[in-house]
Amino acid sequence: MDAWLTVAAWVTGIGGAALLLTGVVRKLWQFNKAVVSTVELISGLPARLDRIDATLTAQDTKLAEIHHETHENNGSSIKDSVHRVENSLDRVERGVKGLYDRTSELERTQPRPPKPINPRAGRATRKKES
Repeated sequence: MDAWLTVAAWVTGIGGAALLLTGVVRKLWQFNKAVVSTVELISGLPARLDRIDATLTAQDTKLAEIHHETHENNGSSIKDSVHRVENSLDRVERGVKGLYDRTSELERTQPRPPKPINPRAGRATRKKES
């Protein structure tokens, strides 16, 4: 019976050690995966930084173009074009307002002309002579 107890103790000890070893290996495996991921990330960092620099350079160029178009620069920007159109529109509006004012003044001071005779109305009332 002592032999069976000894075997049972050994089996229990080996099983416990296996469970303990499995838990340690799992923890070490997770740590190992984290270390490998970090090393891969760091090794790819220079290429990623180069892409970021290229993207920022392209964005700076586009921003400079937008800035050029949205700020006055003596005639070639969109903003300058808008100012020219607005000034022209103001002149047209003043001219049209002046025409309205002159027309209103003429209507107020001048007698109305007689209504024109509609030539068709005159023909419609006549009877045809055969």
